[in-house]
Amino acid sequence: MKSYDYCIIGGGPAGIGVLDRLLHEGQKNVMLFEGRDELLYTVSFMPFIKQTSAMFRSAVSGTGFKTHLLETKRPESVISLGSRLIGTDFENHRIIINDNGRENLTVSYRNLVIATGGVQAVYGRRLLPGFRGAGTFSTYQTAEMLTRYDFIPGEKLAIIGESSYAEETRRIAQEKGIETILFSNSSFESAVPYAEVTGLEGDEHISGIRIRTPENKNQYFAIDSLATDGEFIMEHKMRELLGIEWDIDRWQAGTDTTQRHPDFTDVYIAGDAWKPNFNFLNQYENGYNLAGRIL
Repeated sequence: MKSYDYCIIGGGPAGIGVLDRLLHEGQKNVMLFEGRDELLYTVSFMPFIKQTSAMFRSAVSGTGFKTHLLETKRPESVISLGSRLIGTDFENHRIIINDNGRENLTVSYRNLVIATGGVQAVYGRRLLPGFRGAGTFSTYQTAEMLTRYDFIPGEKLAIIGESSYAEETRRIAQEKGIETILFSNSSFESAVPYAEVTGLEGDEHISGIRIRTPENKNQYFAIDSLATDGEFIMEHKMRELLGIEWDIDRWQAGTDTTQRHPDFTDVYIAGDAWKPNFNFLNQYENGYNLAGRIL
């Protein structure tokens, strides 16, 4: 059984931030486990909107930040790709990692940081009336499919959202030649402001959307696909593995400000798994600063 001083679950911005701080401080007995076969998967779908933060003053897109981080030299021995967390034994400071679908490995740790990403719950806080069926997606799903799988959701795509994912999805779709309309009250160029979505229409497939404008007028738009922002939340399976609740009021994992697991002092939650944030630079900093507090 392999043993590490620090185990990190997740190779997104927060997980990489934890790893970089630990390596910067001279820690060597460290391992980052990432379930996919690449690091920083999610920021691949953020090529347009540029972010800044306290640590990164120059604006950079998600894909640009991914390139920047991957150019940083790290020992190959501290990163394990295709390694997914499937079991926990916090009482004995152990986790079970599935290695590329081949075998399950028991790993012991002195400190464990969970830095997995969030999943977008489309109809969590945003309740859309009417139709639920073919042609409806989350903004994250749509950006992922357009970017990674060349998936075309339809010829007339409506997007509803205030987040940078909504604007990213519109611009990615437009690059693919899809007619796109963005309903948003954010300051995105050419967005259609709305007071309320009053209805979605369709039989087996979505065919239209009705809105009430800020001027209290009703408008109808014919569409054949819909992408909408939801709320990012730690996925249900991960919450089960961690034995942790989701704090709906604060919209974050049920930890205090130290990001420590409520029942185990050597388990921490970082990044989107702790509190979702569309600013990937802030999530990197969250992991980097958390590692400094753990040391």
